[in-house]
Amino acid sequence: MNLEKTSDKTTPGMAMDNEFDIRSSYRTLWCGKPCIIGIVALFSAVALIVVLSG
Repeated sequence: MNLEKTSDKTTPGMAMDNEFDIRSSYRTLWCGKPCIIGIVALFSAVALIVVLSG
């Protein structure tokens, strides 16, 4: 068995590592939802103050 030739071949498991995992990305965004909502609320309040003061 030649290890050099077998290391060049990709296995189905290795191909899956390079794909985009939408479930993991969605879970990360869902867990960060309070932080995202807080940042949006902060910038909205600042924009409202700027608009009303000018």
